Amino acid sequence: MTIDSVSLGYWYQRTTLHLSELYDFLHDGVSPLNLNKNKLHDLRSALAINEVELKIDALEYIDLKVNHYISIKIYEDGLTVLTKRHTEIDEDIKALTDYFEKKFSPAVSYLFSLGAPVPKELSNIKTISPFFIVTHGGTDQTIGKLFQELHEEKYYEITGDNVQIYRGTQYFIINADAKFKNTENLIEAQILFKEFKSQLHHYLNLHRVIWEKIADIKEQGYIRGRNIQDQRNELESYKKTVELIEGRMNQMGIHIGTRQAMIKSDNLEQVLNDTLQFKYENLKDTLSYVKTLWIMTKNYVDSAIQVFSEINAQSTKNSIQALTLITTLGLLHGIINYFTLTKFPQIHPTGIIYFIFLVVATWLVNQAVVVGYRLLRYKITNITAKKSL
Repeated sequence: MTIDSVSLGYWYQRTTLHLSELYDFLHDGVSPLNLNKNKLHDLRSALAINEVELKIDALEYIDLKVNHYISIKIYEDGLTVLTKRHTEIDEDIKALTDYFEKKFSPAVSYLFSLGAPVPKELSNIKTISPFFIVTHGGTDQTIGKLFQELHEEKYYEITGDNVQIYRGTQYFIINADAKFKNTENLIEAQILFKEFKSQLHHYLNLHRVIWEKIADIKEQGYIRGRNIQDQRNELESYKKTVELIEGRMNQMGIHIGTRQAMIKSDNLEQVLNDTLQFKYENLKDTLSYVKTLWIMTKNYVDSAIQVFSEINAQSTKNSIQALTLITTLGLLHGIINYFTLTKFPQIHPTGIIYFIFLVVATWLVNQAVVVGYRLLRYKITNITAKKSL
């Protein structure tokens, strides 16, 4: 058995617009955005680029050649594959990992650092897997021995006439005959499946976390007036997260359709075509399920914000009514005093002191009213009812 190459890949949702920006950076080290030119230059230099070309196939892509026998394909939909010609398996894996984590990922992350965060930044995924090892002439015995060298256990295999796919925890082994011409397409499809499910799994877990935080706020029973605005602001931050993820998931659906159409047009063997089509349909179903959960989450956070807006309005109304009453009583007292006067008032030091005392006393009373209503507890499930201090 011979090992031809080792690959790894990832997927961020991108478009042809991002691809053009990335090509300009890789080719000339420039960006139309307000980014530090010196940093762009340093990041590009670290990539050790030998050759960069923009090509058109079913999708536009950048074909990048760098040192250490590494080549990179970056597609307009964001799918990226780094491949190294085989020398020694441990060195291959280390070279790919180091290049991606220390050079390529920092450069791309900085280039697209402005605007809404990308899904990877949301999910905080720091490791890239699996690795794809392409072999020829492998048998069950030699493939099993390779898994042992990688300290891996084989989970399953898919067998066609000219290709076999073996799956471990962090490694795929693709054993292809010379007649099989779609190894790259197969690797790209598997990367998309893995990345797609990984993002959806993260969104599922994030839905659970945000839902519980909203529930803790909404279902606490009572809230003091002083805490209303802070908790409403917290709910607003959750709403922004929900809207961002909702947009990302809508983008994911677009990319699935494109990749599925490419599989149909490729000359993959029927057994693999059937398997891949099933996986694409499974991804669509999973995406629909998670999107439904986030619609529920959006409705939940909107209802919570509405409740707190009404509580805040009730608290403000009560405070204004109290201050209005105090002001009215003060005005009536002044009017009555004017009616009892027998001569025009004159400015006197004692009067000035008395006036200042009244101003200070009025300010203190107003502050006491505001503080008092900030200490009141409002019932969240019934905003018209409130309890005493």
